[in-house]
Amino acid sequence: MYIPKSFKSNAPAPLQWMKEQYPFGLLQSQQEGQLWATPLPFVWSNPLLLKSHLALANPQAQSFLKQDKQEVLIHFQGPYAYISPKHYQHSQNVPTWNYLALQVRGQLSVLDQLGQKQLLEESILAFEPTYWPQWEQLPEKYLTALSGELLAFQVEVTAIDLCLKISQNKSQAEQLAILKALQSSPHLMDQQLAQAILQLQALKD
Repeated sequence: MYIPKSFKSNAPAPLQWMKEQYPFGLLQSQQEGQLWATPLPFVWSNPLLLKSHLALANPQAQSFLKQDKQEVLIHFQGPYAYISPKHYQHSQNVPTWNYLALQVRGQLSVLDQLGQKQLLEESILAFEPTYWPQWEQLPEKYLTALSGELLAFQVEVTAIDLCLKISQNKSQAEQLAILKALQSSPHLMDQQLAQAILQLQALKD
């Protein structure tokens, strides 16, 4: 992912915030010369280890079974919005888009049955801890059948790129005008980006 220097972030707080706020990513890989992509929820087991699962019937899953330790790319997309040049102080400007994005590269390996069980438990604790009592009461036969339809995997992260494109290259007055426009916009995504900007700014305080 190309990231201009103004928008690239290496700070741990925004990175952790992005991980927590947007755990649903797009898993991308190559299979016999073709690109494949599957949207999936991911769990960060540690700062450099991602886990998830996909349907065993998915051709992408079959490619992972045939070739373990594949290089994959995972893209996590935050809110985005069109930015009009009317918010700038000078007329010699053009429209652009602001957005938040996290991109991860790594080596994918398939998990065994025990690893799959641990992943499912980690996923429950990450996304809905109150579901745990219901999970424990599910029949073993049902859980066994369910696990037979899934392929669990982990990704050992080799590179992380975080892009926070929120008009940092503009003046404070222009940034404020853009923020107010996003907050008052009728579009939900614009409002979500405005809220994200405020949350990211609070991390610096």
